[in-house]
Amino acid sequence: MHIYIKIDKELNDMEINKLQFLLGDDCTRVKINMWRIERKIPYWNKLFHKVLYRKKRKVIECYYCGNKIPID
Repeated sequence: MHIYIKIDKELNDMEINKLQFLLGDDCTRVKINMWRIERKIPYWNKLFHKVLYRKKRKVIECYYCGNKIPID
């Protein structure tokens, strides 16, 4: 799903982070982003960045729909 929002005023970084949370971002990423903002790290928002490493997970495939379900 894609959502486009038009905002008529300039938002600061903390407001952008809160808005992402309200739109469904996960709590851990919001907290890490808050720490990045407080430390004045440029480019703090990593929401759409390429994943460089991801731990291999054991998965099973749903018999009915084919979705892959992590089991660990």
